[in-house]
Amino acid sequence: DFEEWLSDREGASNAFTANEKVCFHFAAPKQYFAEGLDRFASLFREIEVEAVCRDQEIMRREIRRVDLELDFDSVFSQEEYLTKAFVNLEHPYSRFAKGSLATLETIPKERGIDVGESLFDFFQRYYLPSKAVLVAIGSVDLKSLERWVAPFSNTLSKTKLRQDAREFFPGQFLQGSRYKHVVLYRRNADDLPA
Repeated sequence: DFEEWLSDREGASNAFTANEKVCFHFAAPKQYFAEGLDRFASLFREIEVEAVCRDQEIMRREIRRVDLELDFDSVFSQEEYLTKAFVNLEHPYSRFAKGSLATLETIPKERGIDVGESLFDFFQRYYLPSKAVLVAIGSVDLKSLERWVAPFSNTLSKTKLRQDAREFFPGQFLQGSRYKHVVLYRRNADDLPA
């Protein structure tokens, strides 16, 4: 119900998958931002993800959404797959990188693969708080933004890193055993003295 809740409040959300990361984002009017942030966070709770991955109707709907997003006629797709044609076939970049009805439903069904179970396993392995970066931008005062973001840093600081986990982005920022939250504040031009 996150998308419906946002829509009812003139907000919006979206997501995209890049080669090495997944980005989720939402926008909400100032008076709903704090509640929106809490609702947004609930999307990533393990129990919620597990329920979605095990619900065949939701999986069917989402696979069709992914399939609809394929557009092999777009210039971007043509450039991407032309580039992939010149890459060593053993390199992961050379592979088809987007899901389709065939790759997410037909072929797995023929091979006896449970896509929902595979996705949940992937989530447990790679969607780690130790690899998450939260960026919050708002037109509210700095103290309010820090107060709304603080629960996330508290949650991350309680999560133990796996021994083999290494942080590459954003560099030295998250090195060490304690996670931190940082709020970058840029004053509006209107706030600057003349």
